[in-house]
Amino acid sequence: MNAKRAGLCQLRDLLVTAPEPLRSELRPLSRTRLLRRLAASRPHRRHHPELRGTLLALRALARRVQQLTVEERELAQEIEKLISRLAPQLLSQPGIGPLLAAQIVLSWSHRGRLVSEAAFARLAGAAPIPASSGQTIRYRLDRGGDRQLNRAFHQIVRLLETPPLAT
Repeated sequence: MNAKRAGLCQLRDLLVTAPEPLRSELRPLSRTRLLRRLAASRPHRRHHPELRGTLLALRALARRVQQLTVEERELAQEIEKLISRLAPQLLSQPGIGPLLAAQIVLSWSHRGRLVSEAAFARLAGAAPIPASSGQTIRYRLDRGGDRQLNRAFHQIVRLLETPPLAT
C-alpha cells in the first residue's frame, strides 16, 4: 500500500507543477478517471517539449499506480483466503478484517510462543508499566513491542468506537 500511496503523491506533485493548460484539463477529473486518462495518453502527439515530458512522466506514474492497485487487490484476496483457513475465529470478531487478522497472526507467530495474555499485551506494547513515585500510583504504556501489532489493535478499537452512520 505504501508504494501505491507514494505513486499517488508523486502524481499529485507532478500535476501541481504541470503547465497550466494540462492542469486545467485534468483538474476536474476524479482519481479513477484521471489515472485512466493519463495511462492512455499519447505524449508524443504534443509539440511543446515541456508538455510532452510532463505527460510522459504522468503516464508512467499512472500506469504504475494502476499496476500496484491490481497487485494490491490480488494480494488482499490471497491474504483473505489464508486467514480464513488459519484463523476464521478472528474474522468473526467485530472490527477485524482480513488484513488486521493477518497482522495479529503474524505477530502471534505460533502456538506456545506466548504463554499468557500478559505476554501478548507486552508484545503488542499494550501492557501497563508501573511508573509510581512516592504515594502516587500510576502506570504508563510500554513504548516497545511490535508496533505493527499495536497499530492493528489501535485500528480495531477505533473501528469499534466509531458510531454507526445514521440512515
